[in-house]
Amino acid sequence: MPLKLVSKNIRAIAIVVALVLMTGYLMPFAFIIKADDLSDMQKKYDSLETQQKQVLQQIEQNKSIMTSAQNQINSLDQNISLVTEQVDLLNARISALNAQILQKEHELSDKQKNIVDNTTLLKDRLCAIYETGEISYIAVLLSSDNLPSFLNRIELLQTITEHDNKLLSQMKIDKQVIESDKKSIEASRSAVKISQNNLVGKQNDLAQQKDERSKYINQTNANINNLESQNAEINKQLAATDALIKKTIKERQSKGAYVGGDFLWPVQNMNTYISSPFGPRIHPITHLPSFHSGIDIAGGDIYEHPILAANAGKIIAVVTGDYYYGKYIVIDHGGGISTFYGHEYKFEAGLKVGQTVSRGQTIAYVGSEGAYTTGPHLHFGVLLKGEYVNPLNYTFGNRK
Repeated sequence: MPLKLVSKNIRAIAIVVALVLMTGYLMPFAFIIKADDLSDMQKKYDSLETQQKQVLQQIEQNKSIMTSAQNQINSLDQNISLVTEQVDLLNARISALNAQILQKEHELSDKQKNIVDNTTLLKDRLCAIYETGEISYIAVLLSSDNLPSFLNRIELLQTITEHDNKLLSQMKIDKQVIESDKKSIEASRSAVKISQNNLVGKQNDLAQQKDERSKYINQTNANINNLESQNAEINKQLAATDALIKKTIKERQSKGAYVGGDFLWPVQNMNTYISSPFGPRIHPITHLPSFHSGIDIAGGDIYEHPILAANAGKIIAVVTGDYYYGKYIVIDHGGGISTFYGHEYKFEAGLKVGQTVSRGQTIAYVGSEGAYTTGPHLHFGVLLKGEYVNPLNYTFGNRK
């Protein structure tokens, strides 16, 4: 096979290694991965990851919308409860006013009956006086035995007449008062009824708003379910793709024996620490669940610090534009073991695919290239027969 074609295939393997290391979730895609498509997978993965990020953002936005809508419903429930209490109070007020009106109507009826009775009695007296005329008065006066009796009878007749007049006047006043009270109560009832109608209208409006919010929540929840279904489908496709990638890597790694010896700690002559271990984690930037395929080696003065080959081997990938890792290198050490070095600031001059490197040889310099980095560090990974394993399972002769 021509050397140029071999290099092309080796670079394709390097891209596959980068794809396996990705921790993001991807949008569903409609292409079939073939062995000779590996050189294009990186760009497709980057594009798909961007789309997946948008889907996850939409899920979070919809969840935020649901929370806001639910808060609005809670507020509407409080307002509806308050308005309902006000309507109940107004209903009680209207019932009390109706009772007062009924009482005034009874009082008015009684007064009217008294007026009718007294008026009838007065009419009868007046008719009797009219019919007898002055004879009745003369008879009353002549029936007196003496002057005092005569005067007493005259005063009695005047008192009866004045009493009748006062009684008639008072009954008219009482009737006017009762009618006025009744009108006042009816006016109050009308005003309360208007307030009640307004509150009932407000109550209905709040209930309609709540119904609209509830429908909005249901629709938003349906959107979330749809997006999460897409995400579940993505995970299935990712699992299948990952299996194919690992299978391809295993097929293309060297079949020779491991070069032997302990690994060398890839950054030397400084105090370093592991800022992010191997395995499941919450991503420090996206705050989403992810799987960390290696360890992050960091330090206060690590930027542009030399990166050393952990063991002797052959370079099978030198990638300069990966979305996640920026610049990275993959070295095959035989026996199905490869090491991965990501986020480089720059490569050592002259480094190329197919080149053999020795243990401890400088291959690159620490940087902070790629998306979602939290600062200068080296992402160091180990693959065993296509599977990512914890680098700390290996012995490092010089780790500080």
